[in-house]
Amino acid sequence: GIHTTQGLGFAEATDCLCPTDTYTLNGTTCIACGDGADCAGFGAEPKSLPGYHLAAVTDSGLSIFECTSNHFRCPGGVVDTCAPGRQGTACGECLPNMMSR
Repeated sequence: GIHTTQGLGFAEATDCLCPTDTYTLNGTTCIACGDGADCAGFGAEPKSLPGYHLAAVTDSGLSIFECTSNHFRCPGGVVDTCAPGRQGTACGECLPNMMSR
């Protein structure tokens, strides 16, 4: 992917980062975020949007799932963010000693 800066006047090659809607793990390759994700770019960690669960960030793409049965289970955020008492893929499981309402 193509690197850019956050504005004009940057002089160092290290100022060139992946733009909005992309992320990088190795500092050189910019990877597109895709549906259900929020990538601010410029070194920021990818996050899922509300209603989606970000299971993993890899160099081949984001592992992200839409929470179709109950969007409130997936508030969005960094890897493995689920609503309180929830866990697993698409936050579809209750934590031990918890039960679904």
